[in-house]
Amino acid sequence: MLGPNRSEDALANTLWAFRIRYPQLTILIVEGDDDVTFFRRHLDETRCHVRAAYGRPRVLGVVERLRLRGISGALAVIDADYDRLLGTVIQDPDIVATETHDMEMTLFRSSALDHLLGELGDANRIRSVGSTHHNGVRGVILDAAEYLGAARLISRKHSWSVQFDGISYERFIDVKTLKVDAESMLRELRGRQARACDGRSMTESAGELFTVERNSGHSLWDLCNGHDVVQILSISLRRLIGTRRVSEVPPGRLELELRLAFDPDEFRASVLHSAFLAWEARNPGFRLLK
Repeated sequence: MLGPNRSEDALANTLWAFRIRYPQLTILIVEGDDDVTFFRRHLDETRCHVRAAYGRPRVLGVVERLRLRGISGALAVIDADYDRLLGTVIQDPDIVATETHDMEMTLFRSSALDHLLGELGDANRIRSVGSTHHNGVRGVILDAAEYLGAARLISRKHSWSVQFDGISYERFIDVKTLKVDAESMLRELRGRQARACDGRSMTESAGELFTVERNSGHSLWDLCNGHDVVQILSISLRRLIGTRRVSEVPPGRLELELRLAFDPDEFRASVLHSAFLAWEARNPGFRLLK
């Protein structure tokens, strides 16, 4: 069993052995177990094998190792992350990036969110939010996630050592309105800086830089991080658009619900599906799609 603690070489060795045993099966390398679950629902498992490499850097490392061994019929899917905003898009015929920041953002943009809200939200509250924001619940959540997206992007640009995992969202997001207190968010992030060498700490101008990034006209689908969005969705279902208990709407469950509710027709209409078709055309004999 290969997990996140196994090396890239170990995974490459496993896939090399898999290729010898199954020369006609496509190998699809993805970032995590959730991606494995998602793609297995939408691809032809009799023609392809989906394997998680546990993280974007490891995906790229495994692809390179397979290429050095001359293994064909292998494709990788990575989160686009901030590549489009930073001008660092990877141009590789065997690597496909998500059409939004990450898969969670793709699911959040789709009708899967509407199905989830229909199951877990309060219809009257949802209508009320829709009457005050032209993009409804999606818009309100994206407006909040935009602050964190800008902070993540600036932190990436300046190599600041902010630990975004484990953020206490409710310290700076009003649970009744989802309005963000920018100063409180700044304090939260300053308190989550790892002890690092000089030059990796947030500067005094961090707040101004966050604001400039928010006003730069970036697509929110590229700027916002899907895990932030799902966390904020969880908060909204407890107060703004629902009355759920914390235990009823944990982010992990919401991500699962979104994956299960994603319509196969939307996948077939996606940029990702088109990229898979193009890859199949370049690699005759290897298939991914049903």
